[in-house]
Amino acid sequence: MKRVVLILFIGLAIASCKRTNKEAEELNKKFHALTSLDVSKAHELDEAYKAYFVNHPNDTILPALYYQDAQLNVTFLKDNDNALKLLNKILSDFPGHRRTPDILLFEGFIYENNLKDTTKAIQQYTRILQQYPKHELASQADFCIKSLRSGALPK
Repeated sequence: MKRVVLILFIGLAIASCKRTNKEAEELNKKFHALTSLDVSKAHELDEAYKAYFVNHPNDTILPALYYQDAQLNVTFLKDNDNALKLLNKILSDFPGHRRTPDILLFEGFIYENNLKDTTKAIQQYTRILQQYPKHELASQADFCIKSLRSGALPK
């Protein structure tokens, strides 16, 4: 299940990268070329993302790159806190972004699976149901909530 969700996130990040410049395209290529053994390259790529964010503060591709960097932090660098900061940056700097439900689901995933914080996970999943009840991810969020609540109940 975790892999399916992570693959979904990667696919959505790729789909959101429609308008890019060459520097952003290079970051995207490096991101997709990483393997689990490339931790030093992952650190280098994370630094390249940070430099891009500083040098291109108004680029329309920023939400997609913040999202990729969040994935990088979760998958390769095991830095869930930084990943959450990046995802929250998208939510705060780009309110109503079309990928907001994906971001909320990803945050819920991080809280649920990596940080083991079921309360915050349920909060993020619930936000999807409240703000985007007809979105295709609403049923997945509902499933996650029910799974977490059934696992939290005494047997």
